Amino acid sequence: MRKVFVFIFLISTTSLISQEIGHIKNGKYSLTLIQNDQYFELVYSDLNSKTEHIQKSFKFLNKEKLYGILMEGFLKKNDHQVMVWSNKDTVVKFNFKTIRGEVLVYLNHNNFKKKVRGISTTFSKKQIVELFGNP
Repeated sequence: MRKVFVFIFLISTTSLISQEIGHIKNGKYSLTLIQNDQYFELVYSDLNSKTEHIQKSFKFLNKEKLYGILMEGFLKKNDHQVMVWSNKDTVVKFNFKTIRGEVLVYLNHNNFKKKVRGISTTFSKKQIVELFGNP
């Protein structure tokens, strides 16, 4: 009984200290931006999960800085990659591709310590603006 109480308490306090800022979908894949007390988190459906939609995530400190990096990436018309260290163990690569005249982005993230890798589906500039709300 005590374990159940602790579990319920942890779930309820987690929901109190985290807030979903935005959520976008591309078919069956999604990308969610969450704000916690001290950091932000991007949670995405891993494109490599074949049987079920495994959610993976990475944390970062500054929403406006990440938003700026993404918006700047959409300005270039050639395919390119922007690499960002979200902490000392995690690197996130934002890959910008022009498909049929529209610049799209997908993320490829790698946590070296936990040995977690993941890749998202592509998202448009309009979807990323919607995800971040009004930064």
